Amino acid sequence: MADTYWNAMVPELTVRDIAVSLAFYRLLGFAVRFQRSEPDFVYLTRGQAQLMLEAWHVDGWQTAPSSHHLGVASTCKSK
Repeated sequence: MADTYWNAMVPELTVRDIAVSLAFYRLLGFAVRFQRSEPDFVYLTRGQAQLMLEAWHVDGWQTAPSSHHLGVASTCKSK
């Protein structure tokens, strides 16, 4: 059995809806390596790419107010 690969640094994104965000990243080919609740959190992998998602919560790492979509791609319209 191969050793599990862990990146030295992995970005963690705060998201408003963990289920919606997880569905989006699964469409991109990411798989769940680790998941927990309270607060909702997932560690995702795709090859050697790794990403963490955590649902927004009061005790989270927010450093400033956010008015942007968090952790999920926006819909783009082509001409």
